Amino acid sequence: MLWPGHYVVYVGCTEDMTCPRLPPSGLSVRTAPGGILTATSDPSSDHLGEAQPFVGEVSFTVPVKEVVSVDLSAHLGQPAFVLLSEGEEAHALIGWIILAGLCLLAVLAALVTLGLLLAGRLGPGRLLSPAG
Repeated sequence: MLWPGHYVVYVGCTEDMTCPRLPPSGLSVRTAPGGILTATSDPSSDHLGEAQPFVGEVSFTVPVKEVVSVDLSAHLGQPAFVLLSEGEEAHALIGWIILAGLCLLAVLAALVTLGLLLAGRLGPGRLLSPAG
């Protein structure tokens, strides 16, 4: 089951071996009802990892949440992964980042309010002066 978004097929490389090329014709993506999703050469030049880099070779777009079958007809001799493109991942995280920022603002507002309440309760001189 894949969520809607733009997916990239990353192919592994090593320092001793150049990345195998995966043409769009080497990838078949079908939906459960029998539809075919179009695979194209990945224009993003995305890379994953540094020890064994993975280069984006082919990409496709899933329009709605559905079960898809991804088949490679090419023998690559290296591992391959299908992941959301980096732009899609960032877009998916924006909501969580905004939520975390709002929570941080709420905590800061609570701390300021607590400080003001303590200052009002203890008086301005008692809050900062040592007990004695």
